[in-house]
Amino acid sequence: MSKLYKRIVRTGIICGTVLIICQVVLVFLGNILSTDSVISSSTKTLLSSLNREIVHNIDDRLEIMKNLGERITADEEFTSYERNGSSMPSQERIRIEASLGSDLSKYYTVGNFADCVIVFDDSTYLGILDTTTQNLFGNALYKYFSGQADEALDSSNFSTGYDNDYTHIYYAQRVNANTVFMVSILRESLNTLFYDSEENASMTIRLVSAYDGILYSNDKNDEIGNSLDSDISQAVSSSDHLSMILKGRVIASNTCLNKWKVITTIPLSELKGEDAVIQTVYLLISIVFIIISVVCVVIFTVSIKKRMKMLEDIEQNLIDYEDIDNLNLN
Repeated sequence: MSKLYKRIVRTGIICGTVLIICQVVLVFLGNILSTDSVISSSTKTLLSSLNREIVHNIDDRLEIMKNLGERITADEEFTSYERNGSSMPSQERIRIEASLGSDLSKYYTVGNFADCVIVFDDSTYLGILDTTTQNLFGNALYKYFSGQADEALDSSNFSTGYDNDYTHIYYAQRVNANTVFMVSILRESLNTLFYDSEENASMTIRLVSAYDGILYSNDKNDEIGNSLDSDISQAVSSSDHLSMILKGRVIASNTCLNKWKVITTIPLSELKGEDAVIQTVYLLISIVFIIISVVCVVIFTVSIKKRMKMLEDIEQNLIDYEDIDNLNLN
């Protein structure tokens, strides 16, 4: 066998070995370098999915309040009644108020509300009014909720934080020119919607108002009513639904029907542990592949060498025969 042919075979074996090892190494390096990006992207997706579930549950609760308001304002018995400035006989007034009060009491019980009233322009009311609400608003009861009901934006009908009190979430809707309907739930009743999401201690979940006041947070350093961190506030203000990385944190934000936001954050440093585990797995897998590749190349090389030795022997035998007629091919 010619030396050139041998050289070509050896070169092919060496190049093949180098290429296989390089390919495995490059795949390993590519996976290592992309791990951070993959984990961050997966985290953003998971946080967004978590937020959507929480927002859906909050919207369900707010929708009940809104639907009740629409039901009251579509009921002619409510819209046609005014307590003040009416010449209605007292017996008829008592009958109507008893009927309206019975309906409000039923709605209050079925909806598990904290307040369920119609408020007249002199701040008197009909229905169930929580003591906290009564003490908080006093004679300003009609003025405040009348202003909320007359806001142009539908989301403004929801409110909390009057005089720094965040115990209730209120919804107001106008019934007629001198009467508004108001219903409320306890803010703490929304806390249960976040419990299943608090298992990861490194994740912070917040519910913030349209004016960035914190209404719920599992971070013990946050106080209800305080303003949201300005960096996060600016980041989430531009979109109703987003997920991003900002200053070492993965942030996901989703908006409720009343423009309040559920914002979830997790530090990138908390993801390093998972990153290290994945990199270790990649390293072990890559080492195994490299070993397997080298073993396969060695086996292939040994096989090639045996073939080459057989060919050399045949070539040598052919050279030893000067007379081709004496060659026994059997």
